[in-house]
Amino acid sequence: MGGLDWIDRLVQQGLAKFESGNGYPTRYRSTAAAVLPVIRDGRAPEHRGFDVLGDDYFTRAGWVGDFTHHPERIAMRSPTDQIVIEAWDQS
Repeated sequence: MGGLDWIDRLVQQGLAKFESGNGYPTRYRSTAAAVLPVIRDGRAPEHRGFDVLGDDYFTRAGWVGDFTHHPERIAMRSPTDQIVIEAWDQS
């Protein structure tokens, strides 16, 4: 919860589009010009998530799961290139 704030803001601004999903995954489409500045520093976008207590785990607010960054690929993108974002529910 809250981990998609950054992409939801892009959708509200008309810079991204929700395509489908319910967490398995949720899929968005945008352009390199809108998305890459958010991740250019090699870190996942910040979000307002909160602590999550599960049956056998505890996750701190703001936790980010797997995030892979490829600066050499980012450098090759044109601002108009299409970017697909898939977000998977933690469960």
